[in-house]
Amino acid sequence: MRYRESVVLLSSVAVALACAGPSETVPLPPDRYTGTVANLEAYFEANAASLDPIEGIWSVAGEQQSGDRVNVEMDFARVAIIRERVATDWDFVEVVVASDDVESMAVSAVYSETAHESVFLSRQREADDSWTTYEFRLNADGTLEGLRRYMDGNTAASASLRYIKLSPKPGRE
Repeated sequence: MRYRESVVLLSSVAVALACAGPSETVPLPPDRYTGTVANLEAYFEANAASLDPIEGIWSVAGEQQSGDRVNVEMDFARVAIIRERVATDWDFVEVVVASDDVESMAVSAVYSETAHESVFLSRQREADDSWTTYEFRLNADGTLEGLRRYMDGNTAASASLRYIKLSPKPGRE
């Protein structure tokens, strides 16, 4: 799928989610993951050959832009993304493994697969405990990028997240 087609598709999905009424709300994930960082690392090590490409430990950077203002934060958190093994409305859970601002093992996001390979819809937990929807793409270079567009008053704004995979490293099966 070409870039333009995927942007149109994802924008349509995001608009549909934003227009969902109260009867169409998605259940919220738990606040915390019940395992430990050591459990997650052991899981990734033991299952390296069979993991989904999105599963692993990631470094997260972010950028927010509104008008002329731009705020960039590099490597502000380390997170683990793991396949959800129970029946839920999402396919993967993101858990904080290291951050100055968020407690370790807090559930920070969930991801849902779409009909398009390497494209995910994500609900990200914000600092005020609200949830926002991002469109994510797993790129050929192994990075994971998410985008959210919104209005900041009368100004078009965007927030982007870029994840760089730290482990498991390719070829360690």
